[in-house]
Amino acid sequence: MQLPSPEILASWPVPNYDNPITRGNGVLIVTSILFPLVLSIIFIRLYTRLVMSKSFGLDDWLILAAMLPSTTFAILAILAERKFHFNRHMWDVPLNRVTFGLQYVLITQIVFTLGQTFTKCSMLALYYRILSSGRRFKMMTIAASIIIAIQGLVFIIVTIFQCRPPSHFWIITFAPQPECINQTVHITVAGAINTITDCIVVLFPIPKMLQLQISQRQRLIIIFLFGAGFLVCVAGAVRTYYTYVELVSSDMTWDTYYVWISSTVELYVGIIGASVPATKPFFTRYIPFILPRSLHSSRSEHYAISSADKGPFSGSTTVATPRASRTSRTLSHDDLELGDVREREIRTTRRSRNLDAIEEIGSDASISSFMRMAAEGESRRSNDECKSDENGIGKRDSDTRPRDEDTFRYTTNSKDESIDEGDLGMAAHYKPRYSV
Repeated sequence: MQLPSPEILASWPVPNYDNPITRGNGVLIVTSILFPLVLSIIFIRLYTRLVMSKSFGLDDWLILAAMLPSTTFAILAILAERKFHFNRHMWDVPLNRVTFGLQYVLITQIVFTLGQTFTKCSMLALYYRILSSGRRFKMMTIAASIIIAIQGLVFIIVTIFQCRPPSHFWIITFAPQPECINQTVHITVAGAINTITDCIVVLFPIPKMLQLQISQRQRLIIIFLFGAGFLVCVAGAVRTYYTYVELVSSDMTWDTYYVWISSTVELYVGIIGASVPATKPFFTRYIPFILPRSLHSSRSEHYAISSADKGPFSGSTTVATPRASRTSRTLSHDDLELGDVREREIRTTRRSRNLDAIEEIGSDASISSFMRMAAEGESRRSNDECKSDENGIGKRDSDTRPRDEDTFRYTTNSKDESIDEGDLGMAAHYKPRYSV
């Protein structure tokens, strides 16, 4: 480390090692809040994946790998503030403490990069797991993971060998150090690239989410689950700015204070943001007021056979079933756990189009055609063909014709026994207009 010029050193006040002015205990406070929160989220994630869903995957291994350097960073950050006085002015820090402090700085740069790299790769592995419905998205996810891994590896190598030998990094001297690279350029560029990749990883799934056939409220919930990383982008930008300020300053220990705080926030909020989507089943089961049980819209949220749910006529019963949820595009916790979004997109998009057509036309012929199609689709799953005659499914009951022209009553004959409750639930989806 090269000290400031003799002119600047001469302008420094008399050192005060006993009772100096400090920045406070901000690093200790932030770390004491965020690190236990990170441990709690990781524990919930492991419980969810190992016990509840039994779907432990690559993204979970990567987040566990990120915890080792992140734990090391927490220890080093607290020691840098409490023992090596990185919350004091440079002139109030003994030179021997500065030497050891620079060694800690070098180690923290390495472990911070490791933690960030593993966290971002874990996020991308999660995207690949639950959102990769096409070859293009898969290839983009893999390419982004490779780029981030290479970027982290290159930064670690350059950081270790920024001085030759590396020990010259913590040697204090007044003379220039030609054996060391320009730290201002190196750290600033690396910080900017890291912040850009943070934002890319956070924004990566947004276009895919906007394509989901779900309500606006559902879409906002999903974006919230993945959107905690936006704070990571802000913290990364703040860290890059204060890193530059610290590198061009003559009061390094004082100006690096906000670098420690923003780095702590960026690292730990990143881990939290990468883990929140995987913990949704836990919160929906044990703390349901935080997240709803599912992301169904209100019209498809409750399906049950209930005589209390009256049709348009007194005494009529609306038939419905929990299996009817297959007819609407939803993103439940099973999707987030097991990644079957891509499997359901094609099937449910076709059905939703038919439902829209039925709602628009409103004729018994259209409804009959749709219900026959749904029955045949379900019967193919059990290798039984559903055969119905023209007067079967969707036949208007002439004996009980309602007076309201927009309301019809449908009956099924004995040939339609292969139709399961889930198919009838499709018609119940529009129970304000039709009753079974």
